[in-house]
Amino acid sequence: MAKKKTSHKKEAAPMAEPTNNRTNTSNGTDATHETREVALRDPSPDSDKTEKLKQLNEILLKQTKEKREQVSQLQSQIEEMGFEFSFTSETEREVMHVILSAFVVNLSIEISEKLREMEVERQKEVERGLVLEGKMESLKEEVQSEIEKGRLVEKEKSVILGNLDLKEKEVVEMGKMVKDLEMVKSDIEKRFLKVREEKEVLVVEGKEKDGVISNLRNEKNEVETDLGESKKLVEKFKSKFEEEVKDKEVKVGQLKNEKEALEEKIVTLEKERKLEIHRLSSQTEALNQKNAEKEGEIRDLKATIDGKNDKIVGLEKEIDILQLAIEEANKRGFWTWIYPAATTILAAISFIYAARAR
Repeated sequence: MAKKKTSHKKEAAPMAEPTNNRTNTSNGTDATHETREVALRDPSPDSDKTEKLKQLNEILLKQTKEKREQVSQLQSQIEEMGFEFSFTSETEREVMHVILSAFVVNLSIEISEKLREMEVERQKEVERGLVLEGKMESLKEEVQSEIEKGRLVEKEKSVILGNLDLKEKEVVEMGKMVKDLEMVKSDIEKRFLKVREEKEVLVVEGKEKDGVISNLRNEKNEVETDLGESKKLVEKFKSKFEEEVKDKEVKVGQLKNEKEALEEKIVTLEKERKLEIHRLSSQTEALNQKNAEKEGEIRDLKATIDGKNDKIVGLEKEIDILQLAIEEANKRGFWTWIYPAATTILAAISFIYAARAR
């Protein structure tokens, strides 16, 4: 009987170890879940994802090795206990064998299930890592595309500013031309006044002296020469203004085309901005800032279009005024319209200069 008691005490000791093994298994599973949760909570770059997957794989391999060692230990304990069972009764040996066999089978099943679960979790982590890599590549391509679009918009902005500088230079040149015409007008008026005064004096004096008549004829010839030169000057300005009208009409057409192109571009940019807002609303603050920059560019383009509309209206007014002046001149003929037409043209030019100054 003493041998049996000793045998039972020895049997009780090995039975305590599987409980500790279960505790270790539970702790290993908890560690696996914690590692997986950390990997899911931390959406770091590709290298970090790969490193964490490697660490998770190492943990799974380590736990598998520990489980196998536990099974080996249990098998060794069963063999040792089989030697001690030789001192017990047949019934006790059978009971102990059934208990230990059932325990080992249950433990093996539990280990297999845990290993299977851990393998499934590892596979899911690998798939998630691949999905995250694909998303990162897609985001990189979208950011690069936005950078290229921003560069194109900057180039177009530089071209528009260059065109504005050219228009300002044209305004300065037209101002100089207006000043020159005003000087010509003043000179012509002075000469006409001088001729009138001399003619009145000659009419009052009559034909008192042949010398006075000769001088009058000479003055008349000079006036006719001046009038011929004035006619040539007016014809020159007439042809120049007609060319200006044609140039303005061409520029109006170009500005209208630019306006339509800019309006189409604004519509396209609006659509792209809405798509970007819908698609990238959950992305980084940098992309939101780019959307804000696009809105600013769109506002700038709209302001540019408004400015072009104003220029188109101003150019159309200039064309109308110049055409009216030319038609009026053609109706009246040279000798009847030279003075009023010159005044009308100069007034029109003054109006254009004032409109541009505004």
